Amino acid sequence: MNQPPSIDHPSSVVAWIADLTSRFPRRAPASPDERGLQEALAARYTAQGLEVDWHRFSFGTHLYANLLLHFGLAVAATALGLAQPLIGGLLHLLVATSYFLDSTHRAFVLRRLLPWRPSQNLIARLPASGEPALRIVIPCHADTAYTGIIFSPRLAEGGAKRSEEHTS
Repeated sequence: MNQPPSIDHPSSVVAWIADLTSRFPRRAPASPDERGLQEALAARYTAQGLEVDWHRFSFGTHLYANLLLHFGLAVAATALGLAQPLIGGLLHLLVATSYFLDSTHRAFVLRRLLPWRPSQNLIARLPASGEPALRIVIPCHADTAYTGIIFSPRLAEGGAKRSEEHTS
């Protein structure tokens, strides 16, 4: 697809998205496919006259290892607490505090023990001509995380069918 999709033709937008997702199917955070998709978007946005910038950061990509670390340590704290209640309690406090801070994205305590990988956000802007009266921000999530039943094909297909019924 060489031409950008037109907002007058929603089917071309759907075809463009289908093309991107077939070329970059495994867009886990900080993965090569996530980066490839963002580079394809950057090229399209630049061709359409938008300014693009990259926001680089590191990302802990191991959700299940993080959960195992927190909950495994909590189980160990419970076992240790049978013989050493104070140490077990302090370890539970560490795990609970770490998990709360991690879940609210305020700080990463125990997660820092796991590997982190470089990642990036793509930021595209359409420059205003003069002082803008209104700013519109459209977030776009390029990565995917296969974490649970919500990603089962049967559930996704059912959701797509219901969505089509509402737009028909």
